[in-house]
Amino acid sequence: LPDDAQATSKPKSPSPKSPSHHATNIEALQSARQLAELDPSLVPRMQLPSTGTEHVGAKHFDLAEERKRRLLTDRTWNRSRQQEREEEKIRAELRLVEAQLRKLKKLNKHLVPEDSTEAAEAVLPNAAA
Repeated sequence: LPDDAQATSKPKSPSPKSPSHHATNIEALQSARQLAELDPSLVPRMQLPSTGTEHVGAKHFDLAEERKRRLLTDRTWNRSRQQEREEEKIRAELRLVEAQLRKLKKLNKHLVPEDSTEAAEAVLPNAAA
């Protein structure tokens, strides 16, 4: 290739911006900031990348809360099989209790005085025995 062809094929470096261009950008940023301070509804709602949260009203990073969250996550992740089975058993019991409570509410007997056994008899026939 001739020297002229090589010179034209090289990418040109961007020309440095003039000081007046920087001043214009600074003025634009300052006016945008002033406008945002006057009326926060004019600030665009921006998503922070990969978080699903918005910067408007977002909580600041809390180290103590993050440590607590991490500890709970580690405990959950490192549970033994026995602990998992025990938790599932407790959840099954909870479902039974909630089903009984729904049944009582349907019969309108969930507000019976303490000394009465009517509510227990309605759901568990052998509870009075």
